[in-house]
Amino acid sequence: MTVPDSVPATTHPPDVPAPRGVRAVDGNRAALALLIIQNVVSAVLLSLKVPLGASLLGAFVVVVLVGLTVFRGPMDALFRDVRWRTPPAWGWRWRRSCWRSWRHGRSCWRS
Repeated sequence: MTVPDSVPATTHPPDVPAPRGVRAVDGNRAALALLIIQNVVSAVLLSLKVPLGASLLGAFVVVVLVGLTVFRGPMDALFRDVRWRTPPAWGWRWRRSCWRSWRHGRSCWRS
């Protein structure tokens, strides 16, 4: 049995940095800033004599736009996070006919 003169070199893929997850500091900073922006925008719109419903809707639109533009990194990390795709474990089961049972005064819970 003969040994080859040279062993073919294995090529390693280039190091690609793993996507960065959301850090608590980034998430807290984004949430606090968005809450402050929402309150300030709704207060400014109310001071301009815009009706309450329209000012709250306008504040929501501004918060969504700011969240998707200014806080792009933390929002992308939150959208990529797998914890959002995991269904919650409620610990109880809900009957399909609960609405009818509730209307007739019966319990809707299974043991």
